[in-house]
Amino acid sequence: MPAYLGALAVVLLLGMVLSRVFLLRRLGIVAMKFGEIDKTDFLIPPVMQFYFYLVFAHAFGWPSVARGQLLHSVPIAWAGVAACAAATLRASRSSIVRCALIPRAATSSKSKSVTSPPASTRSLAPSRLQAALP
Repeated sequence: MPAYLGALAVVLLLGMVLSRVFLLRRLGIVAMKFGEIDKTDFLIPPVMQFYFYLVFAHAFGWPSVARGQLLHSVPIAWAGVAACAAATLRASRSSIVRCALIPRAATSSKSKSVTSPPASTRSLAPSRLQAALP
């Protein structure tokens, strides 16, 4: 059962990331800049696909390169399920709250002054910025 829940956690992770990207894109914010900043980003997808396949292969009995389990402990497996559930709930809750606040922040003049840095720190170099902030 923990293996099925681990596979479900992977699916929920991908769903939350993609839904967040689409919600932000709808507001005009480019949230995913894959490969634009660093070209080594293209090394991540093959590794992640292999990891996701290993998770699904273990859960559903598919053929795998792994010959056996490294560690078999039921309490540790359930502790992993609890950690995944807590992280998923926390991430989804904070994502929902942020998405609910973004349209109000874009229209409120009070929140614009909070999101933009003070005029006195805009021209400072990054090394001197720490000294200027309280």
